[in-house]
Amino acid sequence: MNNNEPTLVGRLKKIAGPVFGLILFSVAASFLYKKTQEITWDEFAAGVANIPLAYHLLACLLVALNYFVLTGNDVLAVQFVGTGSSGAEEGRPRLSYRKVGLVSFLAYAFSNNIGAVAAGIPIRVRFYSGWGLGTAQIVALLAFTSLSFWVGVCMVGGVVLSIAEIPMPPKIDLPVSSRILGFTLLAAIALYAALCTWWRRPLPLAGLKLLPPGPALMRKQIVVASMDLILVATTLYVLLPSGISASYLQVVGVYLLALAAAMLTQVPGGLGVLEAILLTLLASSDEAVILGALLIFRIYYYVVPLLVASVVLATVEVRSTRAARKLLSG
Repeated sequence: MNNNEPTLVGRLKKIAGPVFGLILFSVAASFLYKKTQEITWDEFAAGVANIPLAYHLLACLLVALNYFVLTGNDVLAVQFVGTGSSGAEEGRPRLSYRKVGLVSFLAYAFSNNIGAVAAGIPIRVRFYSGWGLGTAQIVALLAFTSLSFWVGVCMVGGVVLSIAEIPMPPKIDLPVSSRILGFTLLAAIALYAALCTWWRRPLPLAGLKLLPPGPALMRKQIVVASMDLILVATTLYVLLPSGISASYLQVVGVYLLALAAAMLTQVPGGLGVLEAILLTLLASSDEAVILGALLIFRIYYYVVPLLVASVVLATVEVRSTRAARKLLSG
């Protein structure tokens, strides 16, 4: 037997990736179809008509910038596990920004709509494992990207909630006021910064022993994660009607609370939670106009990137399938 001939396991691995991609593409297509069935033309037209064209363009620009900034989370995570293109350890794969940025965009576009467990994590595992990262490296990378979200919530949420009081809907009963929650989040980020600065003993995680990020990497992580949340909350604020009773900080706080609830409950995009809190906060405003603005926001930030990511993923997997067929036929 030729030792260079691909084994059955190797062939199955080549096929498994494209099959997974096609399944995920089908799920995304089904999700998008379901969402479009829930939207009436009148709601969509009302949402568009109440927002100036310049604000539509600004919102689209902010969304594009936000997804670009999000790639920074994976770039830093790759540096954390030691596979960066400029500083990889000996024997470990070097990953270019083109590869890391692709995975990051696909992972966030799908997880924002379908959920991190159902889409974001599998996408990262599928691509990074195919590029030579071991199980321990992938677990560490996933832990870093997940932690980045909460670092951003603690930093931005702590500042915003400690300054601006957020009135909550009656059905959402927090044990403390939003300001106390803000100070608690700031304390958490201070504790994390201290841990990264002075703690040099490995921390156990899923059977692994990981060191916290160093001070320099931690600072970059905070900046990138904070920029991500500020950009997406600003996109929402831009699309809300002028003259609303809520301040910019209150809108940012509302979005962060909804997003945190979404991560904890795995409800994609905080669907329902964001609407409930925002309508309570803006009780004096036209409810139909607010819902129209939220609809446009969800289309720009969630649906459009998912459409683009689905096309990109399908293209990548079609190419992989062709390569797998050549391998099997050979």
